Parts: sequence; structure tokens; C-alpha cells
Amino acid sequence: MKDLGPIRYFLGLEVVYSRQGYLVSQQKYISDIFRRADITNLRTASTPIELHHWISSSDGELLPDPTRYRELVGALVYLTMTQPDIAYVFHVLSQFVSAPRSTHYAALLQVLHYLRGTISRSLLSL
Repeated sequence: MKDLGPIRYFLGLEVVYSRQGYLVSQQKYISDIFRRADITNLRTASTPIELHHWISSSDGELLPDPTRYRELVGALVYLTMTQPDIAYVFHVLSQFVSAPRSTHYAALLQVLHYLRGTISRSLLSL
């Protein structure tokens, strides 16, 4: 076996070493989601879903190509394991992957705005 040195990136987790200890975050994974979706200049949001927002299966226009919606919802699956604050809205949005509408995509963008605002939060600091 060959020692490859200190771990830097593992299963979507970024590991940073310093004199103070270790810092584990998913900043790179979240940035990759933005890059893969070709989403730039997102504003930030303080909550992953608007307060008192009800998402219906029939509101809004059907998306002409649901591929981007499906890819983004799929990318959020992994994040829900380490960011339980988006788990509920992910659960709701994942119900509409077969026929997403414009209102569902708007709610998904709200989650991305929230992630933009919380991207620098670490999972673990030792």
C-alpha cells in the first residue's frame, strides 16, 4: 500500500487540516451543484422554503424539460444526510420529479438560495 498523504476530499466531504484541528465541510460539493446546474449569482435566503408556502401538484406550468429539476433534486439527496435542515423541503420536492412544474422549480431555487447562504458552514470542527 502507498500512503497518499492527508485526506483532502472524500465522498463529497472536504477535509481541511490546520493547527487548530480539522474542518469537514461540503462547500465543494455544493459549489459543484451550482456549477453543474449552470447557476450563478444566486441571492441568499434565510430559510430553505418560504414560510407558510404550500406546494401543490397542479399549480404552475409544466416544465418543458424536467431534466435540470431532476438532476438538482438528485444532487440534494446526498446533502440531506448531512444537512437535515433541507430534508423536509427535499421530501416535498422529490414528490414532483415525474411532472415538475414552474412552482416546484421556484421552490427548488429557494433551497439553492438557502444553500448559497449556508455554504461556508462546516459539518465538523475538531
